[in-house]
Amino acid sequence: MASNKVPEGYDPLVGLMEDAADGAHQFEVAIGLKQNLEANIRIDLERLAGTPATPGLKEAWNAAKANKTAKTALLRSAESNGRALAMVCINALKPVLGNKWNSQCNAAGFTDSALEVPRNPLTKLQQLRGYYVANPTREVADINGFACTATACEAAAQAISDAQEASNLSNQQAGAAKAAREAGINAGRNRMIGLRTELEQLLAPNDPRWLAFGFALPGQPGPPHVPANLVVAPGAAGSGSL
Repeated sequence: MASNKVPEGYDPLVGLMEDAADGAHQFEVAIGLKQNLEANIRIDLERLAGTPATPGLKEAWNAAKANKTAKTALLRSAESNGRALAMVCINALKPVLGNKWNSQCNAAGFTDSALEVPRNPLTKLQQLRGYYVANPTREVADINGFACTATACEAAAQAISDAQEASNLSNQQAGAAKAAREAGINAGRNRMIGLRTELEQLLAPNDPRWLAFGFALPGQPGPPHVPANLVVAPGAAGSGSL
């Protein structure tokens, strides 16, 4: 017998709900539907798939994912720009502080016994800013397009901070959009499961009105099982068959 399993995927579920709403529009009065009327189905369907004026939950999730990707790229760009500035600044200070790390480098923010700039150079830029404020004569306005100044280090640090905040928010929004989509799918599946159960009480297994709701006739044989572990063997020589 046909199982009429309610799909779990977004696209086939929306298709089933569309059919179910149309079927309810035609037959809910005639067959006596009580719990899963067209209006109920369309409310869950519109929440999930949206309307011309309101994006659906899948569209909202896709938009949130795209925004998350864009905000992550902006953060990586801000960090990369900040690292480049910090490296130019430390190279410009080496004639003063030394070519290798020493205790004088602490004042420029390199307090971990090394002159490497980390992937996220926010704190290094903030400490370089402080160094330039305390030692304004060490500032250089232009080194191959980079301004090794307190103002430039502050701007680069702030750009990273702003990008990090935007990235964090986009992550939260993407998570919320995904959760909303999953909740919408669950609500839609529950509605279709409820409709199927109600139709089982109201329609005979071979009543053709099942088809109007997007379901197969429960009284008809279901599709055959897909065979597994098939082995293909060649036919007789010259037969061109397997």
